[in-house]
Amino acid sequence: MAGASVYLDTNVFIYAFENNNAVARKLLELFSLNTETKPPFLATSEFTLAELMVDPFRKNDERLVDI
Repeated sequence: MAGASVYLDTNVFIYAFENNNAVARKLLELFSLNTETKPPFLATSEFTLAELMVDPFRKNDERLVDI
């Protein structure tokens, strides 16, 4: 299945960035592998960034905003 892409919903990123457990660490590792492939095998939409920013801005959580 060469050249296939996997679409990631916002919830995957929220879980990875807001948790500190084995699953979150594996997700972050998976994200970093995506930079080494052409074309990227992980995909998401522009809406993901907007959705990710709602809660950190609402809570004034600068750490999550920076991530």
